[in-house]
Amino acid sequence: MAGLEQLRRDARALESDIDAKLANLARLAALIGSQDADADVEAETATLLDSDERRVRDAASACEDALRQLSELVDDMSKASSNSGASRHTLQRHREILHDYTQEFRKVKRNAETNLEHAQLMMSLERERVRDRSSVDGLTPRAEQLLRERSALQSSERMTDDILAQASATKEQLYTQRDIFGNVGAKVESLRGRFPAVNSLIMQIQRRKLRDKLILGGVAGFCICVMILFR
Repeated sequence: MAGLEQLRRDARALESDIDAKLANLARLAALIGSQDADADVEAETATLLDSDERRVRDAASACEDALRQLSELVDDMSKASSNSGASRHTLQRHREILHDYTQEFRKVKRNAETNLEHAQLMMSLERERVRDRSSVDGLTPRAEQLLRERSALQSSERMTDDILAQASATKEQLYTQRDIFGNVGAKVESLRGRFPAVNSLIMQIQRRKLRDKLILGGVAGFCICVMILFR
């Protein structure tokens, strides 16, 4: 396993790379469907949407790979770090950055998918209007069905993202608690090693308490027997 300082340098470099990749993904998401879709350029628009989808998919995949590498680096840092306050603070900071980048990636990816669905829907609606000019508001039953399906999918995605965000926050809290408890256990063992006399004194007090309880129990039993005999 690499040294802790090298892991920190790798993590900082990877965080900068993720920041650039997220900015690129957000830029591609904003450019989706920028070409107007009409009957004259329908084929060209479809080609542009396919190209946009491929670029967004590649950019999202690159972000996912970088986030996975950062998560592995943070886990390695957790294993290599000491119980000092500075090490715990640095580790917690990197975990917070990973959490923030993960949340930002989900948000940007969701926006890209929404923009792509919107552009595809608009192109589909244009095709429907060309085929069926008799519709009053320009929406055929097929187009209305697509709109309903899109709305239901977006609602499901939002619920899933909320659940994942809660699970991620819970995971970070558990990591923090594990570090705290591990540090407390180490301190207790350190105190026991530094002050063996204190540990010995505690054991003597416990033994004396047990002996006193036994004596009191014997005396009480003897008194009860005497009372029963002389009644």
